[in-house]
Amino acid sequence: MSKLKVIDLFAGCGGLSLGFKNAGFNVLGHVEIDDDCCSTLNKNASSKEAIINEDITDHSSCLRQLKKSGINQVDGIIGGPPCQAYSIAGRNKNENKMDEDPRNFLFESFDHLLNKFKPTFFIFENVTGMLSAKPFGIDINEQISESFKKSGYFVNKDFRSCVFDMSEFGIPQKRKRVIIFGIRKFGNDNYEEIVKSFYEEMNNKKKKK
Repeated sequence: MSKLKVIDLFAGCGGLSLGFKNAGFNVLGHVEIDDDCCSTLNKNASSKEAIINEDITDHSSCLRQLKKSGINQVDGIIGGPPCQAYSIAGRNKNENKMDEDPRNFLFESFDHLLNKFKPTFFIFENVTGMLSAKPFGIDINEQISESFKKSGYFVNKDFRSCVFDMSEFGIPQKRKRVIIFGIRKFGNDNYEEIVKSFYEEMNNKKKKK
């Protein structure tokens, strides 16, 4: 059986994609704007993995670079946009509560590539501050949910049910994260059951200590 192919957006130095590699996925490429992170990715990634040092909000250029690297079809898209705009600590320190930070809307670029590649699934990860982020009164939670639905994906209605504390999975610190798992409705008649079973499996993997 061939490995499922994924691309990693907002890749950073490759932590999320490393987990997927260890789980048996074939990571085709990474999209990351930071030069130093891309340098780290280049040192650790295989020669078959594309490192796209690009601003993901430049949609046409980013897509062109992915296609140029031979990435035309993927089974999944994974990624965690920068969390600074959603961070409660960051919002408390900033006089405008991060309302003017464009990173509030980076989910739109993630969604854009969902529309272009139409993968079977996606993983979108971020901090719990995302659940209460409302720049200029715009409910980010609602915006993200609606954008994924319009793109043809089924996700949990209440993202609070997608929160997991990484200390319950063996990580030595309290680190809560929102992990949104989406399944494309087209071609998956049991999409609701697939999403339900994903979160059941997540809960089953929690450690007792």
